[in-house]
Amino acid sequence: MTLDAWYTLIYLRTQDRERLERLRTRAWSGPLVAAGLDRAAALRAVEELFAHGAVVEALGRTPPIPVQCAWLARHVGRRVRFGDVADRLDAALSRSRVRTAPGALEALERLASSGVRLGVVSNVRFESGAATRGVLSVAGVLEHVGPLVLSCEQPWSKPRPEPFRLCLRQLRVRAAEALHVGDLPYDAIGARRAGLEPVLYTGLHRWEVPRPRFPRLVRPQRTFARWVDAPTVLLRGSTSRRAR
Repeated sequence: MTLDAWYTLIYLRTQDRERLERLRTRAWSGPLVAAGLDRAAALRAVEELFAHGAVVEALGRTPPIPVQCAWLARHVGRRVRFGDVADRLDAALSRSRVRTAPGALEALERLASSGVRLGVVSNVRFESGAATRGVLSVAGVLEHVGPLVLSCEQPWSKPRPEPFRLCLRQLRVRAAEALHVGDLPYDAIGARRAGLEPVLYTGLHRWEVPRPRFPRLVRPQRTFARWVDAPTVLLRGSTSRRAR
C-alpha cells in the first residue's frame, strides 16, 4: 500500500499553514528586493513562481529549487543572488507545527501487523527530501512505513505513474495487489495510471486551501474520513491486494 503524506498523514492547521506560506514568500522575495525590485513587484513575482511551479508539477515534474531560482531570475530580468534560499525553506518547514492525522499512526500499525507493506509517495516542491523526512520522523510516521518516494528527489511527480511504480518496486509489490491512499485528484489519477486502486481520504480536507474537488469520474470508489476506520475500509474484500 502506498500513501500520500501531506493532508493524508500529516497536515498544518490554517494559522500554521499561513505562517509557513509567509516564510516561504519571504525566503523567495528577499533576494529579489536585494536585487533592486520593490517589495510589491517582488511579491507578485513570487506568486507567479508558485503558479508556474504548480503547472510544471501538474505535468509530472517537480522543479528543483535551483531550477526555480533560474526561472525567477529570468522572469524578473535581474541577476539575483538567491544564496541560502533552500536552507531557509527547509528551516521554515522545520519550525512549523506539523500535526499527524488523528488515528493515522494507530491505523498504520494495524495495517502493518496485518501484513500490509507501506510506503509513501508524495509531491514536495518547496523543501528538500531531508527536511520532509525530518518532519515525518517527528510526526512518528517513519517508524511505520518503508520506502519514501518524494518528487523533489525524482525526475517525476504525481500525477505521473512512475513515482507509484518506483515505490511498489521498493516494496516488492505488484500494482494489481496494491492500494494508494491520498487526498487529491493527483493521487487518484496517478494511482490508476500505475495500476493501483486509489482510495480517497477526506478527513483533513477542511484544512486545505482550496478544498479538493473530485470530478465524478475521478473520485475513487473507496473513501474514508477517519483513520480509525481505515483498516476496515482498506482490507475489506481486498485479500488479493494485500502484500504479505
